[in-house]
Parts: sequence; C-alpha cells; structure tokens
Amino acid sequence: MATKKLTKKELTAQRIALQERNVERQSIIDAQAAAITAAANQPYLEELPPKFEADIPAYLKAVETGRLAPGILKEGFTEGLVPEDIYKKLNMTSSPDVVGWRVITNPDGTQQLEVQTGIGASQTYGADISGKKINSKQSQIANLTNQQTAAANIAAANAAAAAESQRRSIIAILTDRFNKYGLGSLVAKIRELAIDGATEATITLALQETPEYQQRFAANAERLKKNLQVLSPVEYINLEDSYRQVLRAYGLIQFDTDDYVRQFVANDMSAAELSDRIS
Repeated sequence: MATKKLTKKELTAQRIALQERNVERQSIIDAQAAAITAAANQPYLEELPPKFEADIPAYLKAVETGRLAPGILKEGFTEGLVPEDIYKKLNMTSSPDVVGWRVITNPDGTQQLEVQTGIGASQTYGADISGKKINSKQSQIANLTNQQTAAANIAAANAAAAAESQRRSIIAILTDRFNKYGLGSLVAKIRELAIDGATEATITLALQETPEYQQRFAANAERLKKNLQVLSPVEYINLEDSYRQVLRAYGLIQFDTDDYVRQFVANDMSAAELSDRIS
C-alpha cells in the first residue's frame, strides 16, 4: 500500500496537536515536534521524509492511548516510569521522566538502573542499587596495586628465606671444613662474612689471609720461596698425616711435632722418602 503524502497544512496541524498535549513523555513529543517543524518550514517540501512520516502516527497513538507503539521501546526495557522501590535507592523522590527502564546486573553482582529517554536514547545511573559496592577504575587500580604489592612481598620473603638457607649452608660447610683444618678459631669470622652475604669461595679466600690460616699452613710460604707448588689444605693435611704415620710406626714420637712435620712439608719430602731415611 502506497504511503499517504502529507501536505504542509496537515503537517502544521499535527505539530500544533503535539504541542498541545501534555504527557509524561514530553521529551519524546518535543523531539518529534522539532522534526515536524523543521519539515514544515521547508518552502518546497510537500511531504515528510519516510522515517518521520512513519513515526508520527505511532507517537500520536502513544499520546492518545498512553502506550508506546511496537518498536519504540528498546529491547529488554519495561515500559513506564521507574518503580518507587528502585528510584528511592537512588535517593530520588520520584521517577525521572522516562518511557522505559531496566535493571542491569554487572559481572561483580552489583546492579544499575538504565532508563530510556527517547528513541534509541538511554541513560545509566552509576550508583549501585543492589547494596554492593561497584568497583570503580580507581578501586580496580588500587586492588591491582595491592595484589602486585602482595606478590612482591611474597617474592621478597621467599628470596630472603632462600638467602638465609644458603647462609646457613655455607656456615655449616665451612665450619666443618675449618674445624678439620684445626682452625675452629675462625668459625666466628665465617659467620660474620656469611651474614654479610659473602659466598663460600669469597669466605675461603678471605680466611686464607688471616694470621691463623697462614700459621696453620706455614710450610706453604717456605715452599713458595723454593719455587715449589703451594699445597691445598687437603693435600697439606694428607701429607702431614702420612709423615705422622711413618714416625709412629718407627716409634719416633719425639719427631711427631708440628715443627718437624712443617719442615718435612716445606722440603717437599714424601712419606716414602722419610721412611727410607729412617730405615
């Protein structure tokens, strides 16, 4: 069926009729009246554009019957004013001037009111009407910052625990080692260096510079003067033990002293050579 064309006179009559009607949906009527006025003021326009021509009967019917025509209310909205129990949650004394409303439930369980104020036009109220607090961007950022801080604190605590465990291990290993060297007097120094964060290798090198260490392995200094290889503590102690076993085997306990053993080490004498000389 062909659409009926409206004349300027008919357009003007409808504009006047719209303006005279005072209804709760005033914003819709005003918008439509503005469109009609704009069309009527065109000097050579004999009819409304199709989109306005199709809307006018629907709005006129809505005004007359008090109900909106199909297609005007947005999907999911309830026609009419906002119920009292909802608008009071927004500290309002009455419903806003709207054609429809709906309640939006957010992922976090909070709820907000959205109202339709015209064709395709809507507004959402930010306040929560569920009793839960809506997380704003600021609170989300704050939560994220707190989570990052908590993660950093946990990482720092784990790192501190790992460092403490390593320190205890270093202290235990070096304490046992230097006790075997006969240098139990350096245990306090070992603890001090370990607590300061020194590694096992660093502590070992530092202890080698102490008077106690140099006195314990004094023969190495003599060997160095003679261009002989400096012995490691294990090599040094093993060589000492081999000398003492030979001396004790021959009953020469008078020579089983630190001074004599030191001389044997300094002269790079083997245990076999010592045994040959004695026998």
